[in-house]
Amino acid sequence: MTLRAKFCVIGTGAGGGMLAYRLAMAGEHVLVINSGSLPEQSEFQNEMSPEQQGHFGIRQNTRFPAKAEISLTHPLVANTADKSSTPAGRGEFDHCQIHHVNGLQNLWNGVCLRYSEDDFANRNSYNKECEWPIAYTDLAPHYAAVETLAHVIGEHDRLNQFPDGSFLPPRGQRYPDRVFLDGNAKLFGPDLFCLATRKAVDLRAESAQQCVSCGSCNRGCRSGSVYKFSTHLLPQIQNRQNFRLLNHARVTKIAHSAVSDDSGSFSVSEIVAIDEQSGDVISIQADVVILCTGAIESPRIILNSLSPERTEQVGLYLQDSPRTAVATSLFRLWFKPLTADKGYGDHVMLGGHINAQGRPVQFVGQFYWSTYAQIPYYLTELQSMPHFLRETIARQIYKSTVALMFFAPAIPRRENRVVLAKSVDRFAQRLVQIQYEMAEREIEYTLMLAALARKMLRNASGYVANLIPSPPGTGVHYVGTCRMAPNADRGVVDKNLKVFGATNLYVCDGSVVPALNEKHPSLTIMALAHRLGEHLVETYR
Repeated sequence: MTLRAKFCVIGTGAGGGMLAYRLAMAGEHVLVINSGSLPEQSEFQNEMSPEQQGHFGIRQNTRFPAKAEISLTHPLVANTADKSSTPAGRGEFDHCQIHHVNGLQNLWNGVCLRYSEDDFANRNSYNKECEWPIAYTDLAPHYAAVETLAHVIGEHDRLNQFPDGSFLPPRGQRYPDRVFLDGNAKLFGPDLFCLATRKAVDLRAESAQQCVSCGSCNRGCRSGSVYKFSTHLLPQIQNRQNFRLLNHARVTKIAHSAVSDDSGSFSVSEIVAIDEQSGDVISIQADVVILCTGAIESPRIILNSLSPERTEQVGLYLQDSPRTAVATSLFRLWFKPLTADKGYGDHVMLGGHINAQGRPVQFVGQFYWSTYAQIPYYLTELQSMPHFLRETIARQIYKSTVALMFFAPAIPRRENRVVLAKSVDRFAQRLVQIQYEMAEREIEYTLMLAALARKMLRNASGYVANLIPSPPGTGVHYVGTCRMAPNADRGVVDKNLKVFGATNLYVCDGSVVPALNEKHPSLTIMALAHRLGEHLVETYR
């Protein structure tokens, strides 16, 4: 099968979905290809939490693990050798990947934070090789447009660390939020402050996708309230004559040829993909090709397609958010008539900085009262109690369980990289090996933030504050492997996301973000995609 399009967008995650929408709405002929299928909403978390259903996750024959650990588990996750882009086994980096429409946004929590002027001005830089070549003003109008499209909620707080945006009103604080904030009132000041969560969740009363308050945003939103391409943007463009979405198409190679001049440039001539269901080869010819497959898969495709002299910078400086999570039960919530309405899980965020090695290090925190931290691992410790007492205590612990998660900036290291592996996938394409080690400073940040989390939860009446292990890769904020840069010696793409040396190849996903600060990168990726869409329409009229 041979297909033809003006623009070919590969992938539909945070970058690809927004870019496809932007181009299609501008009237451009867009072909979007994506591996996997379009997930049904029924594949995600039930709208009723275990507490709302009355059984609290505690059944007669239920067995629970004895140790908590943060990991992203769902049938959509590519965690087997025949699905993943990396060899089987966890290794040194717990890589998470979803080869379906929406990508990782199928399970994202929806947090949307703008990078600040200081971030774009590289005032918090940890590596001169990983710095932004654009300013905050270049992205500000695109942040606003994306916030409107995604129905981002928040308040205008006038904080330098968290620039204000185009927000819809959030919901108010719940009783557990007030218990947490009141218990820590003496700690708040310039170095530690709270704000309403900024999140892409539809709270509009008139919306058919209005939040149902199950508190399970990060497990996939069955009601479609949390933003993702398939529920928010695809319905607006799927019936347009200038748009086509081709699923179950796995890109294996980007064929290219040298430009007939002395520039040394190359041009993409063909995209080769495999039909995942039939095994047939699909040939795609497009005027412009945009890779949007994520910070692991995009470098994999490029490394499998281009010569080594064109890929010297590809795959370097892989970054993920150093994070720490602490969970506990708050005594002040025991035997309180709490509603089972969890809202959208994390109504309160924290910001500020810690002092490490003589410099201020910014962080962002999320306070959860939701099903996120309510897998009852503690039942193992209650087995010796009488049954009637065990059930009473278990229910009180369950409804009072909260968690505090902190994110710190990543330290860009050239040694953290994506390289081609010797093994191949079922389509005979080489997999990639992830080489990754946390920097000593990152470990220091997580330990300091874990101590702060324990202190804050104990102030709020937490009796045991258990640290939940967060191995490398579980932050799922992968960036840096095709980083933006002022020239080819310092990166892979220019300020307009075009691959250096290419005439018609662009990258638009987390891989282009040069430096990962404490903030979640999804909103910035979506804003970059919105900006790129505008640039492509103007450039290729």
